Amino acid sequence: MWFNIVNVFTISIDLILLFILFSLPAKRTEKNKSLILLLNALLIHLLAEQLLIKSLISVYTFSIVTVSMVIIYGPSLYSYTMNLYGLKTKGVGYHIFLYELILLFIWYMNLYSDYIFPQWAYSLYYTSILIVYFLFSLSVIENNKKEFDRNNSWSICLGVGFGVLVLLQIMESLWINFNRVSAIETAYLFTMLQNVSCCLFMLMTIKQIVTNPQLFSGVQIRILNSSKAGINIQELNLILEFVKTKKAYKDPKLNRHIISDATGLNTNLISKIINSAFGKNLNVWINDFRIEEAKIFLKETSLSIKEIYFEVGFNSKSAFNNSFKKKEGQTPSEYRLRHS
Repeated sequence: MWFNIVNVFTISIDLILLFILFSLPAKRTEKNKSLILLLNALLIHLLAEQLLIKSLISVYTFSIVTVSMVIIYGPSLYSYTMNLYGLKTKGVGYHIFLYELILLFIWYMNLYSDYIFPQWAYSLYYTSILIVYFLFSLSVIENNKKEFDRNNSWSICLGVGFGVLVLLQIMESLWINFNRVSAIETAYLFTMLQNVSCCLFMLMTIKQIVTNPQLFSGVQIRILNSSKAGINIQELNLILEFVKTKKAYKDPKLNRHIISDATGLNTNLISKIINSAFGKNLNVWINDFRIEEAKIFLKETSLSIKEIYFEVGFNSKSAFNNSFKKKEGQTPSEYRLRHS
């Protein structure tokens, strides 16, 4: 009874989360495609459990479906994490295809040949895929610390949520291979635990969409002051997505015409939105992003002042020094000396 209740509840949360991701009012990016793939794989996994509960499929069919889905979890998480930090991923779909093909070969051998793959080898195969891609995903987060502050809570949610799933998968494999308890009883026990952990993870994801929606769609949900009541939030966040999230400010030639081409907004409207939302003209607002990144380089690297101002989007030392001193009250050299 409890197994069925947890399963149905988890399916419901999965469907709600998928609906939210499909309904977000912004351009759909690759990072959401990978997350949607992961959630769809989980949904198929959960539906197979429901069919097993109702005795509509055999345990063997259930294992075929679930292992096929588990193989998808790892690559889709890795692809999502890469895109979350603005990194390109190629060939992940081919990885999944190859892993599924190998799995199909194992099942074929078990059914139509005299050779039977031992359970430990079977478990090692799909568990290893899960672990390797999880470690790859953690490595992406570790190697992109500059972006970590912006994605901090969501990165932790991903790491903890998926880490628990990996841990349960390892425990299930060890339990089946080295414990005399029935494999069916073990599957029910760990499936229940995995459902609970997946449900908690998806609830945390929904919370992240509400509190940090720009990571999922480029749209921020916020309450405006009366002075900003005329601002269109979707238009504002289209600008933020391009200039801040995609780091277009690092282009020294960035202006309202380039922003207009990227967002589809009128050039005059862009200036009006930025002025109304932040009380600054467009150039000062763009330079603020450049200065914030320059401060990180000044504190954490040994790059020269010239290398830094070119890196963050200034094309002259005088413009960099003037903007930096106006905002921070000191020159870049003084700032570096104070924070060294």
